[in-house]
Amino acid sequence: MLNHRLNVGPAQAAVMLSSLLLISSLAIPVSAQESTPSPVPLDVTGNGVVNDSDASPLITAWIGAQEQNECMASSVGAYDFSGNGCLDVADIQTVMSAWGEPADPNTPPSDEAGVSAMANVPIIVNSLGDEPDASTTNPACATVSGQCTLRAAIQQSNVNPGHDTITFGLGACDQAAPLTINVASTATTMLVLDDAGKAGTTIDGYTQCNAKPNNLQVGGDAVIRVEVKGRAFDPSLTFEQKFGVYGLNVASPNNVIRGLSLWGWDVNLYIAGSSASNNRIEGNFIGSNATLTQANVNDPNFSSTFPSRGGGDGLRLQNFANNNWIGGATPAQRNIISGGWDGLSMEYRTQNTRVYNNYIGLKQDGVTMWRNGADGVDINFGSQGNIIGGTGPGERNIISGNGSDGVEVSHSSTEDGATTSNNKIIGNYIGPSATGGKTSRPSWAIAGNLSTGVTLEDNVTTVEIAHNVISDNGHNGVRLHSRISNSSIHHNLIGVAPNGISAMPNGLSTSADKFRKGHNGVGIYGDSNHNVVSENVIAYNKGYGVWISNGYTEYKEFENKQTDYNTVSRNQIFGNGDWEYLVEPVGSDVYEGVQKGIRLKSQDGDVPNLGIAPPTIEEAYTNVVKGKTCARCTVEVFIADTTSANNANGENYGQGKTFIGTAVADSTGSFAAPVTGVSGGQIVTATTTDRGNSSSTPPVGNTSQFARNVQVRAGTEPNPNPAPTPTPRPNPLIQNPVWLPLVFK
Repeated sequence: MLNHRLNVGPAQAAVMLSSLLLISSLAIPVSAQESTPSPVPLDVTGNGVVNDSDASPLITAWIGAQEQNECMASSVGAYDFSGNGCLDVADIQTVMSAWGEPADPNTPPSDEAGVSAMANVPIIVNSLGDEPDASTTNPACATVSGQCTLRAAIQQSNVNPGHDTITFGLGACDQAAPLTINVASTATTMLVLDDAGKAGTTIDGYTQCNAKPNNLQVGGDAVIRVEVKGRAFDPSLTFEQKFGVYGLNVASPNNVIRGLSLWGWDVNLYIAGSSASNNRIEGNFIGSNATLTQANVNDPNFSSTFPSRGGGDGLRLQNFANNNWIGGATPAQRNIISGGWDGLSMEYRTQNTRVYNNYIGLKQDGVTMWRNGADGVDINFGSQGNIIGGTGPGERNIISGNGSDGVEVSHSSTEDGATTSNNKIIGNYIGPSATGGKTSRPSWAIAGNLSTGVTLEDNVTTVEIAHNVISDNGHNGVRLHSRISNSSIHHNLIGVAPNGISAMPNGLSTSADKFRKGHNGVGIYGDSNHNVVSENVIAYNKGYGVWISNGYTEYKEFENKQTDYNTVSRNQIFGNGDWEYLVEPVGSDVYEGVQKGIRLKSQDGDVPNLGIAPPTIEEAYTNVVKGKTCARCTVEVFIADTTSANNANGENYGQGKTFIGTAVADSTGSFAAPVTGVSGGQIVTATTTDRGNSSSTPPVGNTSQFARNVQVRAGTEPNPNPAPTPTPRPNPLIQNPVWLPLVFK
């Protein structure tokens, strides 16, 4: 029975969690409680010593119960050390008061000489059973029946000195089907890697006969022969029986997990605690079976029977886990993280995780949708310094086929200052397939990721989104909402295919909320300030190229707040805007498509970016463009994506397709911008950016909408003042060799 005792929301729980984890990360014991300790064993991970690894899963179970508005489930009942019928802080403190003590003071010392002699001899799993090791005081991996199960092998490796390797000799080499290890664990009998000596363990599923790692740069040919399967989504189990039941729990450093299929748990692979560092997760299928035909949901086609909570996260890092590697630059290191709820989740101060070369939301071919029910990657609650992708060979992730956002970065804790900050999303395909085209998907799946490509929300700061292809997503390419600050979006293709030429728009959803969530290349709103959008190609999106608004946000405390000091500079913006997507919501017949490139959307008469006006172009020659703007403001001039300055439909304000020059206005607001690469008869437009304010470091100014288009006169201005100084610019931007080619040949 679930006992409703506490009602702690996620925000309050995050504060309490951070405080408790800070204590555990410093390895400082908490004073013993006055009450008599419970006789329940405190060594919940079974490595022979009570430490932070025992506290971490307990904390996770506690906060998970609070998020479900529950205080207890039978699956985590063994954590109730105080015996009061609920998980609470007292239970966590009970574990931490015994920090460093042996699990059983009466346990005789192990045969250190024998263990040392066997420490580097591979431990061979030869049984599909789930029985524990009969004894960890000797070096043998053996159950009471004399077999070596995966559970027994892990238990033995946890007490052995030195780095162990667990291999597989399960036989059945003439059997085509993978071999399944069914683990009937509870929350306190999980498979836990917790090496007390911190030397780590390698679990290598590719040692099973007929298994082989992937050898393809694009697509995959890995053969996984060992499935490790839980029962968390067995329909015969109740919520109480399956809640908080995780698969393989990595609680110590220096482990390597490779060549396994892990599926069927509330969380399939769980890396948590400050000791969980320098681990490598490579070459696995996480969230699905070994043949990618079943997943953590009842319906492998993900059509109509997707559970309301989804099928459990594929891989979760949590509670100060740090300096871990997910994937790697070689084909053999690629993980397939598909078929769960969030594919990859980094929560509660996860730090310095590097995520390379994974397919997240797709099958092994890199094309076929095999979605995670929610986000592909979710970074939240004070997690910092994590890198998703890279610009080096083999570092790109393919993040597509997910039921919500491709990547979400969210939820700083304002109560305890645990900001979600300094995370990087670099060099990925977010929406396209691994081959650079659209994914193969059922007819109901209208986009690569069904919501936004990259979302930043709820007090996030200092995120870098760069060198990605963010295209073919259901809503915005990139969305910044609810007080996002000091973040940069640069050198991305947004709405463009990886070849840099073909249209691959964002904003494909036809859902009723399209006017609220938006279908733009980049959307910025909800009190988001001091962000920069620069040197991107933003083209062909169904909504606006860049939308900046004080309006709608999913967090009401940020709605209709001022959104200022957002700079839009030197982008290629063209071909955005579809009539269907630009007409205002129901109740208004106002068409605002005249500003398809950059739209500053007023809310109750209050215009974002401090209502900065676009410049007025007075004269345009092939060598200089002159006009008026605000004093000391910076003007950027572009060739517009039109052949007429006076279109009958009123679309005469940008979009700015090719950057050709810049100038700073004088004290009267007059400017003369030297330009290059423009011919008589072409159409030019421009933006203005003010000098920002002193609180921004470096100063980030407000950028206007595009100016009224003007046709360039043939010839040069005979006496331009000041004399033009050429400002050459690569044209088109997509030739930048730092981040192209984007498709492996």
